[in-house]
Amino acid sequence: MSKEVRVDIAHILSEIGVNIEPHDNISTVFFLVLCVGVAFFTYVIVRWGLLKIVNATLRRSKASWGSVIVKHAVFEKLSLIIPAVVLNLLIPLVLDQHIILSGLIDRLLSLWLIYALIRSSYAFLDASNDIADIKLMSRDLPIKVSFNYLS
Repeated sequence: MSKEVRVDIAHILSEIGVNIEPHDNISTVFFLVLCVGVAFFTYVIVRWGLLKIVNATLRRSKASWGSVIVKHAVFEKLSLIIPAVVLNLLIPLVLDQHIILSGLIDRLLSLWLIYALIRSSYAFLDASNDIADIKLMSRDLPIKVSFNYLS
């Protein structure tokens, strides 16, 4: 993530009295658990708060694509990005003194982001295929390619 964003977060936390640079292992573990808790809290707010409202709005809309997006859980799969971004912003601030562990966690979070993006992309493509079938667009231009090896 951007170094400027991390510096801004560290500055805001220091203004409210939180020393983000722990000096012993106990405070490092405490801040790591706190970071995971904040990431989980943001995920809960997005997943069970915001997405409930968005999905209810899409179901009630007159557009057929709304129910297809809800059926394929595109936004639910996309919501897995939120905790990874929060952790990617906060963990390097806490693990400033532990460069190897910070690098390892950064790589794991990058894998998590890639996984979440691929999963949500496939859900979006499946939803697009269903929308094309509903609109009869795939009659003239097929969306999915099927390989027939036995022909």
